[in-house]
Amino acid sequence: MTSKIEDGKMTFSLKDKIIMSNSDALKNQIKKNILDETKSSEINILEFDLKDVEFIDSTGVGVFISLFKFSNENDMEMSIVNTQDMVKKIFTITKLDTLLNIK
Repeated sequence: MTSKIEDGKMTFSLKDKIIMSNSDALKNQIKKNILDETKSSEINILEFDLKDVEFIDSTGVGVFISLFKFSNENDMEMSIVNTQDMVKKIFTITKLDTLLNIK
């Protein structure tokens, strides 16, 4: 995972798989990075670039639900970009495409 901040937008580039074995650590690291950065920068938008994510399971879906809730609680917009077809299909099946801003 890498992240960058530009003009109030914090972009996380994720990779590989978001599954049970790594989802908790990933979610916690993302939240920690956001909280650390908001001490010195104003962040209004969280963007998750999933170009290099090939698969997510139900715990991966839970990561994005948790991050969506976290972004709302902290007055931030959240979007997911560059999803591969398999990942987009999972968001569609779970109807998260109606809740999350997926581009």
